[in-house]
Amino acid sequence: SGLDDCTMMISATVSPQSRVFLRAARSIASGFGGSSAPRDELSSPENVSDGAASCLLGEKYKYQLLPSEEHASFAFARLASPGHTSIGSERFVQVLQSLKLDFNLSPVELSRVFGSLDTNNDGRVSLEEFRDGRSSSAFTKSLVETLASGSTSHPSAERCEDGPDFPETDFDWTQSTAEFYGAPLENGFVGENVAIRRTLDYEFHRNYTPCRQHFQDLLIRNNVLLGGEVTERPWLVLTCGPMGAGKGWVLGWMSANDILPLERVSKIDPDAFKLRMPEWTTYQQHGIEEAGSKTHAESSYIAEIALRRAMQNGMNVWMDGSLRNWKWYQSELVRVRKRFPQYRFAIVAIDAPGDIIERNIERRAKETGRHIPQELRHASAQGIERGLRELTHSVDMVAHVCNDNRGHDEQHVGHPTLKSVSIIDRSGNWDLIQELTSFDDSKIG
Repeated sequence: SGLDDCTMMISATVSPQSRVFLRAARSIASGFGGSSAPRDELSSPENVSDGAASCLLGEKYKYQLLPSEEHASFAFARLASPGHTSIGSERFVQVLQSLKLDFNLSPVELSRVFGSLDTNNDGRVSLEEFRDGRSSSAFTKSLVETLASGSTSHPSAERCEDGPDFPETDFDWTQSTAEFYGAPLENGFVGENVAIRRTLDYEFHRNYTPCRQHFQDLLIRNNVLLGGEVTERPWLVLTCGPMGAGKGWVLGWMSANDILPLERVSKIDPDAFKLRMPEWTTYQQHGIEEAGSKTHAESSYIAEIALRRAMQNGMNVWMDGSLRNWKWYQSELVRVRKRFPQYRFAIVAIDAPGDIIERNIERRAKETGRHIPQELRHASAQGIERGLRELTHSVDMVAHVCNDNRGHDEQHVGHPTLKSVSIIDRSGNWDLIQELTSFDDSKIG
């Protein structure tokens, strides 16, 4: 049978000591019926879900029924080549990118993840190293849980029995995704984030169809690190800056230089959710230049759910945004301080010279089809300036960064400049003022 074939294929891909892997496969083969993917598909070198892993991660997600400690074995099988009991760095990065399970990390960050798993420094990661890394690596933990959830693409027929894949065949591209997939609030909530959805502000957001809610959960699971390293005093870092200032590049530079390693942080980027929506392409095909606006309401809703999930798990969080809607951020920070008093808040304000902003906007329009009207750019810049002014008193640190990168576009020569850092102290300690104004230099840290 198909699953028996899977068991035999697995036996050739794992070392004798990895008995848990075989045990898991055999329990599936003996406990369930059904067929596997075609053999030619399983053996195709272009198929990144190689060998037995393709059928083990099939449409029914049966291996979710296995003990959680065995999930890492199945996740590893999907990464490693057939006949290999370990994986090299290059394939590790390539497979994750092909599966769109890179969690929006760059090859630099993915290579660092690989290095942290390669504990014996032999240039390869074994199943045992991968399983051990699950407990210490935020990335590995999220990767395993994503694969264990049984879906890496669209909602399954099992979860959306009456719902189609997206976009729906009758999708109205003149509407936003929030308008088209919106549903009455009394229809309720489904999926893994029901408790969070119930607490959101539906004067600001709207509810969605059950199938769309499952899809939103999928986007979060496949794009945000939700578990891993937890600290006693985690940070929530908010990014702001005008469109085209290069916030993403600055963030990448900081991560590449190990200032803020993104593989250890829950990075929540509403724009990343927009680009992963299948409707984005539909808008572009119909010549809709404001695709970003058409997907904005839903991407903001998804980002808010992801933020609360990450903070419930005690993760350090980096949330990319504009701070234009500063009133929402103001009330949200008050709520978060009450709900999560252990968190510290920071704003990283990124700006750039006008010519660099224009260059970046033009380049983005060519690459993504995302055209930004001039009036929207102006409104965004004004809103950000006020948002930064209004929110400074609500956070613990504000950093101002200038992205004066005038190198070649492709090579990103140069680096951003840290202009200033302001620490906001609410301790009410007058000794701090005394120390700062003291003529005795020995008292100044």
